Amino acid sequence: GAGALGGWMKIRVGIPETTGSFPLELRRIGAPAMISAGALWTGAAFKLTGRYCRFLDKALDSGGFVCGGKFPWSLPQYVRLAWQDIWAWWSQPDLPCEQALAPDRAAVLDRIRRSAQMYRDCAAEAARQRGSGMSAALSDPVPVLQGRDPDDYKISADLLSPLPEFVGVGSMCTREVRDAVEITEALDKFLPPHVTLHLYGVKGPALRYLQQIPRVVSVDSMAWDFRARKARGTGASKTTDRVAEMLRWYATQRAMLGETTP
Repeated sequence: GAGALGGWMKIRVGIPETTGSFPLELRRIGAPAMISAGALWTGAAFKLTGRYCRFLDKALDSGGFVCGGKFPWSLPQYVRLAWQDIWAWWSQPDLPCEQALAPDRAAVLDRIRRSAQMYRDCAAEAARQRGSGMSAALSDPVPVLQGRDPDDYKISADLLSPLPEFVGVGSMCTREVRDAVEITEALDKFLPPHVTLHLYGVKGPALRYLQQIPRVVSVDSMAWDFRARKARGTGASKTTDRVAEMLRWYATQRAMLGETTP
């Protein structure tokens, strides 16, 4: 379900909960979702998304940015979550390289190398669980390119080669629009022609520029919830207000791409 090169750009809406109005409203308007593993972690095990997310087009994010790369669950637990629920695709666990998490060059390069190893470990665990008969239909995880500048992402791509058809691009959620576009344009120049991209945590104003790069087939963001939480001091604390903000945000993003929502 990644999409074809040059296809319509999906905007996956990050949702904080998998019950109630958030998934139901996304289903109503036909919007796809991004769900973080952290939203499903109980402290000892993962819960499944349940009936509210049934028939919802949803992808699984490992939550590396929120966790800082220190995941509270084991790799086998995470891989089981990937086959116990229905996902369009699922991300490898990775180590984001935002300034707060990787303050210097050595830390950035270390996290790039460790993210590549985490992909190999995750793909091996997926193969092990397939081979044990747990789930013959389990797909491989989506590899996630990491870095701070374009040269870093080139190193990441080389470490993860050969790349599959669909690849994620991390460490985007704190970037300025110009930086996000510059990195994506660089990726477009050096990645093999068959590779399509999902960009994690992209700011809305970047969409009009990213739309011009055909290999960018999807993005996700939870910016709407950040805005809703900031507004709580003025009374926007109810779930209904947060849902309304989510729907407004999604309609605005689609409008930037010249499209409309129901």
